[in-house]
Amino acid sequence: MDLWLFAARISVSSVLCGWFSRAKTKVASTQQGVPSATQFPQVVEVITGKLKVKVFLHDVRADNEVIPCWTYLTDGLLTHKQKEIMFTLRRDSGQRPEDYPREFFRLFDDFFRFAEQGQIVDVGDSTLFDEKGFYGRKEFRGVGYVEPERLPGVETGESPLLAGILLKNDEAVIAWRLGLTRVVALLGKHFRYYPCPPWSD
Repeated sequence: MDLWLFAARISVSSVLCGWFSRAKTKVASTQQGVPSATQFPQVVEVITGKLKVKVFLHDVRADNEVIPCWTYLTDGLLTHKQKEIMFTLRRDSGQRPEDYPREFFRLFDDFFRFAEQGQIVDVGDSTLFDEKGFYGRKEFRGVGYVEPERLPGVETGESPLLAGILLKNDEAVIAWRLGLTRVVALLGKHFRYYPCPPWSD
């Protein structure tokens, strides 16, 4: 993937290229650092001595449904004045606890690199991917950043946080062009979860 765009507080003129060209060279070494044990939370060192990510295994209750999830939580972005970021992913019934997607470690690596350059995101901002989508998943076209929700089983500590949600297809384009609030409201209505579901499918 060659292109990401930051919306909201960062202008369109700050289009940044080559984000993924760096990340792709690190996939092998990052995956080697992933713990093999099934105990949670697991801690993965994404950038040695600079950035770690904790992975939690937990459930979210929504509308009388119990949703199995993983939550990723960064530790190290705050060094560069970027709020720590958490992503919660819905876990399918056929996925084992240790099957959490490793692609997110590359994403967090890139967040760190951008924060080093002063390119940071906050609540209400969004990121738009190019037409290739999220690591080849074309339906995922962006990320929106919302207020985090305290989730049972996820220890977030006292650091300032953002929650990232993956945006599909038109959701990402609408957030980019018209703002994230409209998309968040529609997601909340669809899933009957206020203000919006904290997990991404």
